[in-house]
Amino acid sequence: MAAKRLMETISVHYQPLDSSNRQQAYLLVSEEERYIQLSANAYHLLQLVEEGNSYAAIARQIGPEVTDEMVQTAHQSLLQQIESIHQTPRRTRHFWFKAPLLSAHLTRQIVRGLIWMFRPGVSPVLLFLAVLVFVGVALQLPTDGVSGNSAVFGLAYIFFLVSILCHEFGHAAAAAYYDTPPNRIGVAIYLIYPVFYSDVNPVWRLPRKRRVVVNLGGIYFQILVGAIYAITYQLTRWQPLYIALLMIASSCIFSLNPIFKFDGYWVLSDALGVTNLHQQLKRVIRYLWHRAIRRPAAALPWPLPVIAGLIIYAALTIGVWLYFIPVLAAYFWHTLRAYPAVARLFVEQAAHTILTADAARDFLVATFVILTMCLIIFRLMSFVVSLLRARWSPIKANE
Repeated sequence: MAAKRLMETISVHYQPLDSSNRQQAYLLVSEEERYIQLSANAYHLLQLVEEGNSYAAIARQIGPEVTDEMVQTAHQSLLQQIESIHQTPRRTRHFWFKAPLLSAHLTRQIVRGLIWMFRPGVSPVLLFLAVLVFVGVALQLPTDGVSGNSAVFGLAYIFFLVSILCHEFGHAAAAAYYDTPPNRIGVAIYLIYPVFYSDVNPVWRLPRKRRVVVNLGGIYFQILVGAIYAITYQLTRWQPLYIALLMIASSCIFSLNPIFKFDGYWVLSDALGVTNLHQQLKRVIRYLWHRAIRRPAAALPWPLPVIAGLIIYAALTIGVWLYFIPVLAAYFWHTLRAYPAVARLFVEQAAHTILTADAARDFLVATFVILTMCLIIFRLMSFVVSLLRARWSPIKANE
């Protein structure tokens, strides 16, 4: 569809969004690559106005109960929402720092030589062989732990970071395979640890099945890197590769977790055809509650199999949090009490270059847990303070 001047400062075009909504949803795509989902009614209203129809003419098309003032109010409200979203900086929630590493042009140049790995006759074979090698070597790994100095663990972490960078190239290459040029790749601080990210927002234009492939492309590439590490470790028995393999395996498993916004979340979101999955869970729970207490409830916009999937996901999410909150609280208290001894042992071993895997693991895990819990507590306190300020401001103004 041809680009149109929606507002004086925003040039946009529209296209259908592949979702499971009963009514066709649409994407409003701005020239700055902002993607805004529109309902069918919002899309048709924008189209009618841009085609030159007056508010009165549109009201007559809708029905006698609608006035031109109602249409004008709805249109102006919609434009304000679009402008507000467009002018709001892209959300980087949980990212304390975010900076580009590779430009969009360089990223596209690099992945141009990698897209063949997503061909139907290639990707299943590569993935099967990589998993076979990875699992085969993993079964032969020592089970009694491994010792090494700080240099060993530093090298292992570098190898792990290389696999994470390849993970992002996997997302970018998958997007490029479907003729959707990826944007830049960058580095960020997520919660308390460094991560890479790949900007593949243009994949919203793709059908859902292809979006799922892009979502899984990162883990696919990371498994391939892990297979290379596994073969090299089998030949050399070099300890940094062993530790890096453990990190990669943990990372891939955790990335498939659908509760947090990692790859598994986006896979489930696109497989179900439901955008803003976490927000829609609130909608489903509210709907079920209203039905349970026999109050009127607006019908959900998805077919029954999708609603059933969302209900299962909601139950799983609630169950996970109900289970883990007391467990994490107890674990946090235990970790906090033991931390001085753990830190002392780590420093003593690192100073004498005899750092063991157990000491390094205990220190890193304990540090991560404590910092993460402190961050969660800080954000909860900030949220409570913001609520109190919101309640106090009107009282103070009335005085």
